[in-house]
Amino acid sequence: GPQEHIIECINEGFIPILINILANGKSMVSSEALWALSNATAGANKQIIDFLVGQGLIKGLCHYFDNRYKSQQYHQGMNKLLVVALECIEHIMNYDDNDNKFAIQFEECGGLNFLEWVQIDDNVSNDIVDKAVFIVRQYFGEDDDDQLYGNNNDNN
Repeated sequence: GPQEHIIECINEGFIPILINILANGKSMVSSEALWALSNATAGANKQIIDFLVGQGLIKGLCHYFDNRYKSQQYHQGMNKLLVVALECIEHIMNYDDNDNKFAIQFEECGGLNFLEWVQIDDNVSNDIVDKAVFIVRQYFGEDDDDQLYGNNNDNN
């Protein structure tokens, strides 16, 4: 949302609560936290992104991935939330510094492994695979096709 709304959520102490729900909540509730946090990253500036990451957003996202996607069979009904998650990652990485601290934290928390999983799961659509490949190449310096698994051409 607008930065004024994001700042209001920060000032009222909602961000740590949303990140905790994202990381540990049941699927429906954690998905709502994902939407809220992704919206916050979409309207954020560098200072807000730094605050969100400092509150544990990257770690929370990685826990969400493990809880939501790796613990159950992926199906097409999960596409929209997966797109929202990938957009959230992209919003965060757009504000990474030259030291790549966000990318390093994302990789250390298992996020890069998740992006690789997205690329090899046969049930994930090609559009989502393409987005995951783009994120890996853009923010993690992986441009060797042998390191990317975007070969699931059977999907729509």
